[in-house]
Amino acid sequence: MDISELININRIDSSILARLLLILYLPMGIVCFTVRLLISLQYTIILSVLPKPWYIRRFLLRVYFSITGLIITVGGKEPNRKGTKLVVSNHVSCLDSLVMEAVEPLSRISNQADLPPILGWLFGFCNMNPKKTEILPIAQSISKEQPYACFPEEESTNGSGLLKFTNWLSKLDSDTLQPVILYTSRYSFSSVKVSYMESTVWSDIFWVLFLPFTHFHIGYLPAKDLPQEESGKADTIEQARQDMALVLKVSATNLTAQDKRDTVKRYRTEQSHIKSEPRPRAPSSQQLNNSLQLNRMVEQVKAVMPQVPSHVIKADIVTTTSVDQTLANLLDGTLSFSPLTEEEQKNEKANKNEIILKASNSVFATSSNERHFSFQQRKEITIQNARVRYLERHPGYEPIG
Repeated sequence: MDISELININRIDSSILARLLLILYLPMGIVCFTVRLLISLQYTIILSVLPKPWYIRRFLLRVYFSITGLIITVGGKEPNRKGTKLVVSNHVSCLDSLVMEAVEPLSRISNQADLPPILGWLFGFCNMNPKKTEILPIAQSISKEQPYACFPEEESTNGSGLLKFTNWLSKLDSDTLQPVILYTSRYSFSSVKVSYMESTVWSDIFWVLFLPFTHFHIGYLPAKDLPQEESGKADTIEQARQDMALVLKVSATNLTAQDKRDTVKRYRTEQSHIKSEPRPRAPSSQQLNNSLQLNRMVEQVKAVMPQVPSHVIKADIVTTTSVDQTLANLLDGTLSFSPLTEEEQKNEKANKNEIILKASNSVFATSSNERHFSFQQRKEITIQNARVRYLERHPGYEPIG
């Protein structure tokens, strides 16, 4: 599996039907967002007052999430909350920490709650980063009544596969492991992804409040006993990852969080480069008109003095902007040139027509006026070619004008 298959590049599908559905839903979505935002402000006060371990707090949190369109269901083996244990889950969005908090009060290892400080304080998260702290004392610093949890993938995915778990997970001082799986859906609004490459907590929350509902399902797998030695823990944790992938019906890949970071960084660089490059623009109608007019003036001079090279005539007409003046410059010797032989004259005409025809066919103008001038140019070339062939077959014929 390629890492790009685990990343949602865009929030909304590019299909016309998906965008039309959102446009039709827009008035209702604005009403839902406004009402739910007002309700959220009231619940903020309640959540900040009630203690984190209280069951009534989790119950009110579930009710609040249901009102705001965040439907949470729980399945599988109910967790045993007695004693300290390590809870690990796959990572599918910036909202994972909030969703799991509605089911079980948890502390966070590392700053993987992905929440702004105000929301971290509101939900009582105590983040500890094992990369900056001694790993072994982490378990002793957390209350025995409150499990601690992490998202060992370290980066969110679209749920199509599991990244490799971080290697510091096996160094934690814990005797039990509780695997948890998360998956999410929006059904009728499945064209709007719950999370994507540029997701932030606030953008994910906005779409939850805006759309009718977002479903998160939390599934508990059987807990596993962790051995004391680090190598045995690593094997048990990897087995738990395989079990999670089996239940989710996805692949347990060998891709890492760093692979995703590198892919996102490369994508942003490519997009930035594309935006900075000037887009090729079709010639304007005025430019095409000027070019056509210039070619006509050159042909008028060539009809009188076919032995003069076209580039000499064109250079002088650009300066004089007059056929008569250019002819005068050629006749009085002001404009010097090396005469062409009859063979060179034929080759010049054939090459010029071929180049102009290719250039006119290589650009499809965006406006009807530009396409009209392009057509006129090709028409002019076709007539000129037909005239040359006719004169070759009838050398005694003298054209009028």
